[in-house]
Amino acid sequence: MQVVNQIEALIKKGKSDDSQSFVNMVFNLMTNLHQPYSEIMNMPFPLVTELCKALEKQNKDIEKDMQKSRRRR
Repeated sequence: MQVVNQIEALIKKGKSDDSQSFVNMVFNLMTNLHQPYSEIMNMPFPLVTELCKALEKQNKDIEKDMQKSRRRR
């Protein structure tokens, strides 16, 4: 029951803050990890949030590396 409340809170929050909405989380997992929608919906919610955090960290690391390489030129 608590997970349902968390999902609903994220969906409501998503209307004002798109970066953390559940819809965007699902989209990111589908596009970046090539996971089907049905598998994502069967995942536990904490796993979905941890995967999204890991993707966000990976993207930040890639961005930092790109900025470093641009500075060297």
